[in-house]
Amino acid sequence: MKKLAIPQPVAEAIGALRDGWLNMPPSSLLDTLLMANLFAPVDSPLGIKEPLPSRSESALDFVLDEETLQDILREADRTARSMGEALLV
Repeated sequence: MKKLAIPQPVAEAIGALRDGWLNMPPSSLLDTLLMANLFAPVDSPLGIKEPLPSRSESALDFVLDEETLQDILREADRTARSMGEALLV
């Protein structure tokens, strides 16, 4: 990661992914990366091989109801699509 000039805090969060626990409420970069592994529509490029819990067994269920979670995922999808469209210009 040093050869890629990844900042130390980011490298530490990536390194902690394999044994990381998602804190509630999410408050760190590690929490963000763990949530991305749960909800991203593609597999992690970081080689995380541990089986992840299904979304219905996520710790987020204690914080968000299913309707709110679906709203967040739809908004994230719209944002990702608009960012992709901007790259095609």
